[in-house]
Amino acid sequence: MRYFKITLLIFGLLLISCNHNGDKRHSDTYIFNLKNYFEQEAAALQKQSIKVERTVSIDGKVSTVTDTAPDWQNEFAIFKSLDISSPYKAGNFQSDSVINENNKHLLYENISDKGKVRTIHIILNKANRPVLIEVKTAEDTYFNKEELTYSYQPALAIGIIGTRKSLWSKTMDFEVLSELVGK
Repeated sequence: MRYFKITLLIFGLLLISCNHNGDKRHSDTYIFNLKNYFEQEAAALQKQSIKVERTVSIDGKVSTVTDTAPDWQNEFAIFKSLDISSPYKAGNFQSDSVINENNKHLLYENISDKGKVRTIHIILNKANRPVLIEVKTAEDTYFNKEELTYSYQPALAIGIIGTRKSLWSKTMDFEVLSELVGK
């Protein structure tokens, strides 16, 4: 009987010491590191002769420009700033993954309403390389309200789609599509 009580006491202490608070926060779960990925991607693209054909649409008005010498660190700066892989930020996200046909889908969803990143969806191929990265953000303050979706298809395109409303202006819908064009 004495061993049973000691075993029960140890088991109880182990349960108490576990950091399980009933929510779905996974601080020990693998979080895809956007900052590192886009630093590597920028370095790789910098070595190539790739130009960017950018089409901007603001409230239906369209313009197109070509950048023959893009600054890849600048192109990917917003993606790097949306990284959630730090332990502080990762604790605010619920993660899930699904393997579908030849791809693996990683989904990170904000469960704390802290920060502007709402969701991150990454599709990886069989070689564990991203084929699509999509980050949705939202910010709602007294002065501004905006919802943006940032997407990247490696070696193909960078996209930003969004809606912005400020206290002093009407709602503005915009799209920016930057197509990566090789030699």
